Amino acid sequence: MKLLNLIAAASLLVLTSCSGDAANTGQAEAQNFLDEYSKTYQDLDYEESLASWDLNTHIVEGDTTATVRASAAGEATAKFVGSTEVIDRVRELLADPEGLTPLQIRQLEVVLFRAGSNPQTVADLVTEKIKLDNELIGILFGFDFQIDGKSVTANEIDRILREERDLDKRLAAWTASKEVGRPLKPGLARIRDLRNSTVQALGYDDFFSYQVSEYGMTSDEMMTLMQQIAREAYPLYRELHTWARYELADRYGAETVPDLIPAH
Repeated sequence: MKLLNLIAAASLLVLTSCSGDAANTGQAEAQNFLDEYSKTYQDLDYEESLASWDLNTHIVEGDTTATVRASAAGEATAKFVGSTEVIDRVRELLADPEGLTPLQIRQLEVVLFRAGSNPQTVADLVTEKIKLDNELIGILFGFDFQIDGKSVTANEIDRILREERDLDKRLAAWTASKEVGRPLKPGLARIRDLRNSTVQALGYDDFFSYQVSEYGMTSDEMMTLMQQIAREAYPLYRELHTWARYELADRYGAETVPDLIPAH
C-alpha cells in the first residue's frame, strides 16, 4: 500500500510539473507575442498620430499631401493590427487560456478586438474606409463656414453661441455650423456601410455589435440597458428640462416659455 501511495504521489508530482511547465511555456509565448506586437503598434500609431495632426492643422486648398500621408499611415497600421497572421496567432494563444495569465487573456482579447475594424481578409474595404475617413476629416476641418455671406471660423461660431443674446444672430450662427453636413452626408453614409462590412468579416452583425462587444454585451443587452437608464433618469430629466426652459426663456427675453428648447 505504501508503495502504491508513493507511486501515486510521484505521478502527481510529474503531472503537476508538466502542467506547470506547459503553463510557463504558454505564458512565455504569449508575452513574447504581446511585447513584439506592442512595440510595432506603438511605432505605427505614433506615425499615424503625427500624420493625423498634420491633416487636421495643415489645411491648404488644393494640397492633398496631408491626406495622402494620413491615409498611408492609417493603412500601415490597419495592415498590421488586422493582419491574418495577428488574428490567427491570437486565436491560437487564446485556444488554451489555462496556460495564460488573466492579464494576458485580456490583452490578447483587446488585440483581437482591435483587428476587428481593419481585418485584412477584406483589405480593399479597409483601404477604402481609411481613405474616405481622411477625406471627410479634410472636408470638416477645411470647410468655409459663412454667416451672411462672410467667412467665419469655427471658433467665431463658438464665441457667438457662447456670448450672443440676440436670438436671430444665434440662429444664424447655429445654422452656419450645420452647413458642413451637406458635403459630409454622402461620405458618412458610405463610411457607415464600410464599417459594417469590415467587421462582418470577423463575424459581427454590424459595427454597433462590434463596439458593444468591447463591454462583453450583445446589441440587445446594450439597448435594454440604455432603455432602462432612460426610464430611470426620466423624472430627473423632466425636472431639469422644465427648469432649463424657464431659465433660457428669461435669458433671451422670450414672450412665452416653449415646450421644446430651440436648438440655438
